[in-house]
This record gives sequence, structure tokens and C-alpha cells, in this order.
Amino acid sequence: ADHLSCLGYSKQTTPNLDRLASAGVLFPQAISVGATTPPSFVSLFTSTYPLMYGAKLYITDSRTPVAQVLKEHGYHTAGIHSNPWLSPYFGYHRGFDTFDDSYQKRHHQSLLSKPRELVKRIIGAEGRLYEFLFPIYLTLMRGAYYTKAEVINRKVISWLQANGRENFFLWVHYMDAHEPYLPPSRFISPLKKYRILELDRKARSSPGRLLPRQVNEFMSIYDSKVSYVDEMIGSLLHTVEQSSISDNTFVVVTADHGQQFLEHGRYGHRHYLYDELIRVPLIIAGPGLESQVIGQQVSLLDLAPTILDMLEIEKPRAFLGNSLLPLISRKGARAGNSEAISETDTTTLLVRASTRWKPRFDANHRRISLRTGKWKYIYTEAEEDELYHLEDDPKETQNVIDIEPEMATELRAKIMAHIEFEEKSAPSEEELIKAKVRKLKGSGSI
Repeated sequence: ADHLSCLGYSKQTTPNLDRLASAGVLFPQAISVGATTPPSFVSLFTSTYPLMYGAKLYITDSRTPVAQVLKEHGYHTAGIHSNPWLSPYFGYHRGFDTFDDSYQKRHHQSLLSKPRELVKRIIGAEGRLYEFLFPIYLTLMRGAYYTKAEVINRKVISWLQANGRENFFLWVHYMDAHEPYLPPSRFISPLKKYRILELDRKARSSPGRLLPRQVNEFMSIYDSKVSYVDEMIGSLLHTVEQSSISDNTFVVVTADHGQQFLEHGRYGHRHYLYDELIRVPLIIAGPGLESQVIGQQVSLLDLAPTILDMLEIEKPRAFLGNSLLPLISRKGARAGNSEAISETDTTTLLVRASTRWKPRFDANHRRISLRTGKWKYIYTEAEEDELYHLEDDPKETQNVIDIEPEMATELRAKIMAHIEFEEKSAPSEEELIKAKVRKLKGSGSI
């Protein structure tokens, strides 16, 4: 969020998002429920917490995605992206009539992985030769990691031209502002691409060894990627505005997580809940929405209920979030969830699900934050907890847990109650057996 010019960044990175924000509703204090894609998107799509229902970080039968609700109400639904964590393998196709996750692009990536495994077996993964060759492999592979935004846009515009005359729900996910932060190939030589990827590897393994100029270089490239995504969003919005659908179309822009640039000594995004990771952009624009900036803290847990409320559709009982529409229309001063809970873990497990492996949280290594707007408490299983006074210390540099024992006790108690609530949501062994029987009956196996 802190790299968008409409949210106070000193550089002019996002003119198109600035324009959208000035025409709609901007939330400067929007908080994601997760710090990485799997937990964040589970919550974003289903308005439930990641650690619920056995802490499985994918769309299980226990969760109802917003696309499924909209499809059941007659909306034509489409999802277009290239993030492998959001593939049908993890249940994200549920509710979509059209689902394009750029599988062919990733198939090319999987082909490149075969020679890598062969080289690893021949020379070993620990030797200097492999350490030298691996960044070269990354240089080749990164071109296949995701589909560029301009290609995503062509797919989206083609779909809109064919389906835009009926009620629709369209989800578009861009990956270009994701690391590794490489400029477009036409602007960078293979040698510099190799050097940046090698620097990326160094940042992940030994962030403390990065020089200030190297961090600034990363941030400069990141800004260019943010501006590129902004340009592509502007191009897509221009197409919508030139069509007949713009007058009755809502547009929502957000992100699943942020990025660390050594604010707390780390690079990228994993396993922490500081604001550089969980504070994200949120802009909502469309018919009947007045231009305004809402400073109240809101959670992305509330986004799916808000979308349904804007379309006058009742949210499912399983949705835990509350619509932000009363807050936007000034009819409810405390709409949404004013206390934002975010969840991650210190080491994600891969567990066997049927014949494949899927991610889930390890309850023995969970990390949960509760953010009130003024305070943030971070609970970490088997580690020291943290408390920050955000009004005086927005960068979360001073842990005041020993100085503010009463506030620490109050917020910790709320997190403990939240954990108890989540644990009760896990299906019992009997419920799992019944669900398996229903599935087998539905497939005709019994």
C-alpha cells in the first residue's frame, strides 16, 4: 500500500489507480487476513479465517466462494490469472463458468524443471557448480512463472466483448508486481537479468548482507512493476469506460499481501504480520458510490459480503465478514470489522489430500495478529509476543508489551478467544466420514 501515490507515496507510481480512487471510495487502512497468497485468498473469496475448518489453505467443501454464490444468482462468472496457488488444484475454479489460470504457461515451466532435476542428480544440490547454475536456470524459468498483464488484459477484454451484456462477475489477478522484480525483457539484458536474480537469491538467504543501494535498486524496480500494473489497469478500465457497461459496473481493486524491503530485516513476503505485509490497497468505485476517503480500519474479510450487498444478494451464513456498504453510505459508523485479525504461521505444512499434497497451517507454529487501528498485538506460538502502539509507532519498531501490560492482556485474551472459535470449526472425525460417504455416493462409487 505504501508504494501507491494515492496512499501517500512520494513517487507518482499509480496515476490510473489515483484517478479511480478519486472517483470512488479509498480505504487507506485496509488489512489483509494473510501475509501470503494461500491464507489471504482463502479468506478473500470465502469470508472465513484461514485457520478454520482444519486450517486447510485451499477452497474445501466447508467453504463457499463468492463466485459460487453469484453464479447461483444468475451471474456469468470468470476468473483470469496465472498464479499457481490459485489453480483448480486448490479449488479456486469453484463457481466460475470460465476459468483461465494460464496452465499452458506453467506447463512450459514444468518442462524446464526436468533438466534441472537431472543436473541436480548428476552434480548434487550442495556443490558450488549447482549454486552457480541455479540462478541461470531461474533466469530461463522466470519467463514462464506468470503471464504478463498485457496478455491477461487481452484475455479479459475478449471475454468482456463476448459476455459483457449480461450480469457478470469477473476476477482478474495480475502477478507482475510479484518478485522477482524484473523489468520487461525488452528493457533488460540477459546478463543484468541474471544479476538481479542472483541478488534476489541473496536477499532471501542473507537479507542482512544487502547494501542500502541494493535495497534501493529492488525498490526502484518494484516501483516500475507497480506502475506497469497501474498502466494495464488503466488500459482495462478505458476499455470498460468506452463500452456500454460502465454505468452499471462496480470495480474493486485490492491485493492479497504486501512486500518487505528490510523494514524488519527481511525481504519478500513470508511468515510475518507487520504492516508492510498486511496493509493493502482497497478501492471500490461504481454507480451510486460517492467519492470519499474512509479512514476507519477495515478487513478484507468484509470484501465478499460487501460485493454481495452492492448487488443486493444476501450473504451465506458461513460468511463471517460484514458489508462495508453501510460505512460507505454513512448509515453505519461501525460497519465491517473494526478489529482486523490476520493469520500466518512460522512454517507452512504440506499435507496429503487424496493423492496429492496441499498446504495447511500448522497449529503448533501459528502467528496471529489483532489490529485495532491504534494497537497491534502479534501472538506467536512458542515465541515472544509483540505489542505495538501504531499511533506513536506506525513502523512497529518498539515492542511495548512489557510497558503496556493491561492492553497486552486485553488483546491477547481476544486472540485466545479467536483461536478457540477457530478450533471449534474443525470437522469431527464423524463429520469427515459422513462427508466422504456423501462424496462417494455422489460419484456413484457406492
